Amino acid sequence: MPIVHNVFKGTEIGRFVGIPEGAPRYKFSKYYPYVFLTDLPLLFVVWWLYGLPFDPSDELFQLGFIPAAIVMLFATVFGMLFMGYVFGIQITPIIVHSEGLDMKSPPWLKWRGFPDFTPKDDISKLVIRYYNMVQSKSRTIEIGSCIMYLKNGKKRMIGLKDPEKLEKLAQMVHDMYGVPVEGAKTGHQA
Repeated sequence: MPIVHNVFKGTEIGRFVGIPEGAPRYKFSKYYPYVFLTDLPLLFVVWWLYGLPFDPSDELFQLGFIPAAIVMLFATVFGMLFMGYVFGIQITPIIVHSEGLDMKSPPWLKWRGFPDFTPKDDISKLVIRYYNMVQSKSRTIEIGSCIMYLKNGKKRMIGLKDPEKLEKLAQMVHDMYGVPVEGAKTGHQA
């Protein structure tokens, strides 16, 4: 039986996720951005190991440690936000509702006008591209990327990379919303 989460979103038709919750890479993808929290403590440890001064009145502390700490703080924040987004889109589900697509947006995408829910009437097209990725000398795998173009000119990356899931999503979006799909392998292209 279809699930209705929200009257405005309509009935849930399908759910796609790049890395399912039970997969070994799920925890890595979820917690990897927190690695950047070690930047500032590592700076303290290295400064201390080299026996450099922690005295605020010392010139080396003022001209060396403080600027390095500020740079590390910005690197930590940027790293956590960026890598959180990169890995987050792979573990966050894309939910196809009868009235549009639901994908969790990080704060900076919301500020740029990308809400969690995109109504079907706002979607202009999907563009799918496939790439061969070399895993070893004798083995290559195919991965894909998908970009959703909106009618207001904006575009958003969809985190699926599995070609089979991309094709199913493209087929569903094309059939349900009448949205053209470029680059798909099956017959639902624009």
